[in-house]
Amino acid sequence: MRIIKTILPGLLIVVFFVGCDCVIHRNGRVYDSETKLPIKDVRVHIVNADEIDEYTDSLGYFEVRKLSGGFYCNGDMTLSFDKDGYNKSSQFIESNSDSIFFLTPDKNKKKIELKPWNCKKRNGNCKDECNFLSNFIQFGNIKIDTTKLWNFEYNKSFILKSFPREYFDKDNIIFNTSIENIKDYGKCYITEFKFFHHYGADQERVYVMLNPSKDEVYVFYFEKIVIEKNSNIKLYFNTRGKVSQRNIKYSPKDKSFVLDCNSIK
Repeated sequence: MRIIKTILPGLLIVVFFVGCDCVIHRNGRVYDSETKLPIKDVRVHIVNADEIDEYTDSLGYFEVRKLSGGFYCNGDMTLSFDKDGYNKSSQFIESNSDSIFFLTPDKNKKKIELKPWNCKKRNGNCKDECNFLSNFIQFGNIKIDTTKLWNFEYNKSFILKSFPREYFDKDNIIFNTSIENIKDYGKCYITEFKFFHHYGADQERVYVMLNPSKDEVYVFYFEKIVIEKNSNIKLYFNTRGKVSQRNIKYSPKDKSFVLDCNSIK
């Protein structure tokens, strides 16, 4: 009995402190303030907290969780909402507050709208090849943010529609940016995204090429690209172990990259 009396107060103290922590759930939806349509892929962050960021789904819905300590489980928190093309917003959320939030479009940023590359031929007759390559090269003319040329999230924004968000798990991706001076085209920042599946083998690779002087972006969906000293860009496919190659080069006359039909291998 004496042992029980000695242990019991300590157990009560442990239970008391453990019981003080609780998980607070908050959910809501994020809309465009002008169109009143839901916004997908908005980053939702709990300010001054270590919790992992959450993102809105296709209906603008999100749910965040916060570990709250103390005698009372206080549901108050400040959330920040961030998405490229919108003004960043922070809002203090009370436990009984409205769960509808609006983001205002950033008028200073042009929307990212990539379209299939308009393939042109340098020589030969390879119309089918041009149509084929247009499926693997996208182009966009936007106002490039020169402060984010090395930024992971900024480069990711150009390919986000083409990959599920889980592809960007930091344990399953290699991200690298380099600079290339391409003749007649200019200084480019080329970012390679190399994805892996859970077996550790290559799953997908994509390159984002930004040219700040022209405010242009190219996205290459290839196994590998190599820029040679003469500024030829070699594009490599790997289909079931068979490697094929195409060459493109910038043409000042066409103001675009053109396909060398003689390079098809």
